[in-house]
Amino acid sequence: MSREVCKDFRVEGEKTVDYAPPTLITPEEGKKLTPQQAKAPIIFRWTPIVPKPQQPVTYRLKVWQLMQGQNSTQAMRSNPPIVTKDIDNITQTTVIGLLRDGCSGGPCCPPYLCDFIWQVQAINREGKPIGSNNGNSEPHTFKILDDNINTKIDSVNVGCCENGKQSIYVKINNLHATNPAQVTAIKYRVNGTGPLTILSPTVPPLPFTIAANSSQAFTASINCVDSMKTIKFIVDAIWPTDPDNINAETAWDTLNCRCNACDEKNFVLNVPKPQQINYNNNQLSFNQPLTITTLPPKTIKTIKAELVYFEMLPQNAECLPCNKESQLYGHFTNGTNSIQWNGIQNSLAINITTPQLVACCDALFRWCVRYKIEFTDCTVCSKVVCYEKKKEGCANKNENPNPKDH
Repeated sequence: MSREVCKDFRVEGEKTVDYAPPTLITPEEGKKLTPQQAKAPIIFRWTPIVPKPQQPVTYRLKVWQLMQGQNSTQAMRSNPPIVTKDIDNITQTTVIGLLRDGCSGGPCCPPYLCDFIWQVQAINREGKPIGSNNGNSEPHTFKILDDNINTKIDSVNVGCCENGKQSIYVKINNLHATNPAQVTAIKYRVNGTGPLTILSPTVPPLPFTIAANSSQAFTASINCVDSMKTIKFIVDAIWPTDPDNINAETAWDTLNCRCNACDEKNFVLNVPKPQQINYNNNQLSFNQPLTITTLPPKTIKTIKAELVYFEMLPQNAECLPCNKESQLYGHFTNGTNSIQWNGIQNSLAINITTPQLVACCDALFRWCVRYKIEFTDCTVCSKVVCYEKKKEGCANKNENPNPKDH
């Protein structure tokens, strides 16, 4: 009888992955927040643990407040966190309420009790830490500054273009009862999308210190911006005793100047008489040359011809057949009263439908076309040109054009 020999075997378990804990991004280590920034939701961001685990991850954010005389280690060991927030699978969140108006309801009242420390821990759904260092990031500190500076833009004004310049007026109030404020820069942005430009030089020149509870007006001028509809001002100011204590204020002005982009000195649309206007098969056709001059030079976006007036005066009523419906004639051959071309054009092909006439009848056609030029800066200029064409009867077929400009 054979005898079987038993052998030992072992099932290998899943290898333990050494996950790197989160790294804090913002607020950065030692970040100083102004009271204005702290009143808005504060964004906390960090990196995910790596490598990415198969199981879902919860990130637990904690924020501690440092009490009088404490360092960061003492605060984290001794104080209960003032914020504890679990965030599933994403690596950012917002916190509100660290600072409120008048120090009411918030834990921080500058300059007292406004130092904080924060940390993020990676845990699984059962609440167990994931990764090295018990899943904890290295902590970061941040603080909310004392509101030692309080500036506000009182009023702004932008003048209309005169002799190539626009005047600028910005009045700034220092609302702090005891502290001076130093205005370091006045910047502006045109139409919300233009580059941020420093206003310089100003009168008085910058930097300029405004005494407590007082105001100062600054004036300057800039080169005319034809496309300007709105202008945004950003005023930077600091508390001279602590340059890290920064205040930034913004204000808008909307221009209500008369538009002179289409004045003759800035825009000329030359529409000479066409060499010939043809009449064939109940249709008027001609090529309209045109030249456009602008100062300063502009790029043409579209050119549009609009048929704004049409009439036909027949020799007598018997010249018209029974079909006299006006909607069947007096339009461009595309069936509408509008034709559009993109970009610059040197000549426009115009074709207009006319009523059918009895053979050998005389008729006089009159019509007016508005030529509208739209530029890439969104300004639109136009000119109306009127024309006249006489159709001679069978006895005399002299069909020379006779356009008239208006």
